[in-house]
Amino acid sequence: MLERPRSRGARERRMAALLLYLLLLSGAGTLASCGERADSETSAREAATWAVGSQDRGEGTGGTVWVLSASNRSITVIDAETARVLQRIRLGLRSSPSDLLYWGGSVWVADMGGALHRIDAGTRQLVESIQVDMNLHGLSGAAHGIYGMDAESGIVTRHDPSTGALLAELERTDRIHAMAAGPDVTVVLESDWGQMHLFAPGSTQSRRVPSDLASGKMVFGFGSFWLYQIDGKLFRLDPASGAVQAAIDTPEAGNAFGIAVGTDAVWVASLEFEAILKVDPANDRVVQRMEVGGAPEDVVEMGGALWVVLPQDDAVIRIDPAAGAETTRVAVDYPSRIIAVP
Repeated sequence: MLERPRSRGARERRMAALLLYLLLLSGAGTLASCGERADSETSAREAATWAVGSQDRGEGTGGTVWVLSASNRSITVIDAETARVLQRIRLGLRSSPSDLLYWGGSVWVADMGGALHRIDAGTRQLVESIQVDMNLHGLSGAAHGIYGMDAESGIVTRHDPSTGALLAELERTDRIHAMAAGPDVTVVLESDWGQMHLFAPGSTQSRRVPSDLASGKMVFGFGSFWLYQIDGKLFRLDPASGAVQAAIDTPEAGNAFGIAVGTDAVWVASLEFEAILKVDPANDRVVQRMEVGGAPEDVVEMGGALWVVLPQDDAVIRIDPAAGAETTRVAVDYPSRIIAVP
């Protein structure tokens, strides 16, 4: 286990990270401008180029993890079995990348300039870019589409899960506070007006239900939607009705917004208390707590291990859940999001 003193400076850095996340949820244009660096004047041709770094094809058979670095607009590909860095891909984007998703053999990258990009997971080459002219983030995938949201405008777009082509804009809400796609429904939380929108596959019109849930990150797994609010509260939601099936006691979660579905657990990354929580979906309880340090912001399960993003440490770490301890640390500049690619 890793333990470290919680200094005043560390707490201030964690609160700053939380503030940036809230700005992203609100679609604040200031966050996009912060991501603009000297290369903001890159030509259109250069902006469309994705420079591929050195490739090490000697990876194992346990899949890879892809780490998005929003600040320097790059992706680091790591072999999940050996923890070797296989490739660093520089994303030639004019705007900062905002989210990352693996679905249907492709890695999808959204950017704050209004585009969705598809990378072939096998060749690691850009296949196509789709312009949607919205501050796209919050990517979620299902058989009926790839979904992205613009929290400020209240727009959700549905894209072809094979090509990324824009299929439709869903019924507009006032503001979006969370969104996720499941096999039979896409849920959009509009907490300003105390309601939730349930979209059937392929439909652009929703069924509205009352809801008093707040902003956070939502995922689907184990037959339910899981909403991890930024205040550290975890809820399990019925996909048919949007009703709360369980309000899970996470007293040590604190301010946080990282959540992932694994093979037999839901994993929660606690920003404030620098820990990863294991939630058993069989009884809706926290059954394990692992201290990791470094204010974790994202987590994913791959090959029986956990990979955790530690932006303050410029690193991602691999954790053995059985031992509850870090086994490997990989240096990655400004990591922000992580996905598993089998």
